[in-house]
Amino acid sequence: MIAKDRIFKKGDVIVSGLGNVRIFTGECYTGSDVCYKALAPYCESDCPAGTDMRYARHASKREKKRFFQVLEANGLKYDAKTCTVNAGEEYTPEDTENYTVNRYNGEAMPFKVVKKRVRPTLHQIRLLEEKVKLLDEIINTHCKEKSELKDHLDDVKGCNEKMAKDLAILREDNEKLKAMNTTLEQSNKLLEAELTLQKGRVSELAQSDKEGKEYIDYLLSRGLYARILNLK
Repeated sequence: MIAKDRIFKKGDVIVSGLGNVRIFTGECYTGSDVCYKALAPYCESDCPAGTDMRYARHASKREKKRFFQVLEANGLKYDAKTCTVNAGEEYTPEDTENYTVNRYNGEAMPFKVVKKRVRPTLHQIRLLEEKVKLLDEIINTHCKEKSELKDHLDDVKGCNEKMAKDLAILREDNEKLKAMNTTLEQSNKLLEAELTLQKGRVSELAQSDKEGKEYIDYLLSRGLYARILNLK
């Protein structure tokens, strides 16, 4: 596994295999090897890291500082947003020089091959196969769960559609009941008016019946002579 401090990201200052200090911009592949894309070199490190861009390392703080000093000395400016080197107002191509950052004194270098493709071992292949098998099982399980959830969702949609139809029918029946209720309320008002009228008539008839009974009692209470002659 490649150490985190040996993985480059765009904009990192790196030292190539030939010892040139550059700005890393990306990766490219040559056969089974990984090479690095970088801006043109403006200064040299003279460090024996390898033979080309397949072998590179992170630049030291001193090398980074020197690199940007060289850019300024050559009338160039580095744009970190676009990861490009642009000519400044004082830039003159004929005066551009490739400076040396430092000299190699034979001491041990902290960086060697940073990123190179190698053939995996049988153990690594078997581990990868186990991981693939496990991932296949997880994917199959997820697919099964997805299928079950889809079927459940279809059932829920079917239930929702049925409930929506039932709700529409209930609303229609409710509207009919409201109309019937309105009709009944109007009928009840008419019946109440008719009942009030009939109560008045019953009251009049009761009064008339009372008067009739009183008159009959009066007629029956007359004397014999008055009844024969029909006198009041």
